[in-house]
Amino acid sequence: MAKFLLLLVILLPLLNCVTIHFTVSSEKLASFATKIFPILFLGSLIGLYSNSHQQNPSLVLVELFDKISFAFAADKISFAFLFLLDFFWLIFAFYSQRFLALSSVNNSSSLRIFLALIIAFLNLIILSKNLVTILFFYGALVILSHFFALQFIYRKENKFSQ
Repeated sequence: MAKFLLLLVILLPLLNCVTIHFTVSSEKLASFATKIFPILFLGSLIGLYSNSHQQNPSLVLVELFDKISFAFAADKISFAFLFLLDFFWLIFAFYSQRFLALSSVNNSSSLRIFLALIIAFLNLIILSKNLVTILFFYGALVILSHFFALQFIYRKENKFSQ
């Protein structure tokens, strides 16, 4: 049961990114999907925390050699960071809709997808069991941040960009 809940905690932020991408055309469905996934994540995180008192749950996805593996684990400090991440995710989910509407951002769906991907990669970094997994997802987060900066921060407005 603990491995299933750990897998659910790993996959829910990634599923949030996929649903945001596929519900871009329907604003109400995208809003519902954006708000339901942090609540599901919190429920599965509480279930994983209650099942982890005997042992720390771990999950090995791929084992390349004897010592190198692609693995995830949850311990007490990772639970603290996961609850903190879910708190920020809940704030983002419920208040970003109104903020983006007030600021009249043209590409709000892209901004939501980028922020959901950042949350998903932070979740994977927190749950990483070894250095190989941490560095892989940290590299992915750095590349994602670069594309985020190119699209939103360093974007110059001119007559051709409209």
